[in-house]
Amino acid sequence: MNYKLEGSGDAEDLSALNELVNKYNNRLDKVMEDFEKQVEAAPEQREALTRKMQPFYLAQRAEMGNEILKFAEGHTSSLVSFYAVSFVDPKGNDAGLIAYADKIKGKFGNVAAVKAFVDQMEQMKKLTIGQIAPDFTLTGMNGRETSLSSMRGKYVLVDFWASWCQPCRLENPNIVAAWSKFKDKNFTVLGTSIDTDIAAWKDAVKADNLTWTQVSDPEGNVARMYQVVGIPSSFLLDPSGKIIAKDLRGDALDTFLAANLK
Repeated sequence: MNYKLEGSGDAEDLSALNELVNKYNNRLDKVMEDFEKQVEAAPEQREALTRKMQPFYLAQRAEMGNEILKFAEGHTSSLVSFYAVSFVDPKGNDAGLIAYADKIKGKFGNVAAVKAFVDQMEQMKKLTIGQIAPDFTLTGMNGRETSLSSMRGKYVLVDFWASWCQPCRLENPNIVAAWSKFKDKNFTVLGTSIDTDIAAWKDAVKADNLTWTQVSDPEGNVARMYQVVGIPSSFLLDPSGKIIAKDLRGDALDTFLAANLK
């Protein structure tokens, strides 16, 4: 993004932002360096080490997002704040990004990137906790179409994934465990693959023992509608189709389902 700094105030803000971003990037780099060293020492433990590292890494990303959003909200008169939010992962920070977009609506003249961001956040509002998830219809492995709305009456985990996505494949055993444990308590999963290689998708479904309904979104239209910017990404819906949680991974999914499904 290109924009013009206006005087020493913007320059100071940019310097403060860079310091903040660098602090967290250094922390994240350290997490990954330690992880790679552990994997190098015990390559057969990569999967277990990944599961151990991931929650800490995601927590650091979440903390980084919170701190940058605080910075942005304190500098809404400067375009530096808009630059700042480009470092914020939308996952887990959607409410903060929406609030920031509302504050800068109409500011900064006709900067196209700002308008596009504000428009994107207006769409994001439809995907926040408490909203009814947008309906969609996609083709399944058997060639028949399935609509999300046809699953009303159950708790549904809409899981965006792909066969080539290693984090997705590592998460699949957790979803298998949750499905097996809660399938008789009004819970199901709608696997939504963005694979363009249909054969690879079907092979992965079989290899990972994903026995719930699977549909294909090869052009990514539904993923875009759901503002999916990275996978795995998931939305947990209640029986009325309302979004009640997002991106529950690992033990977090089991814990949430155990607390809410009786």
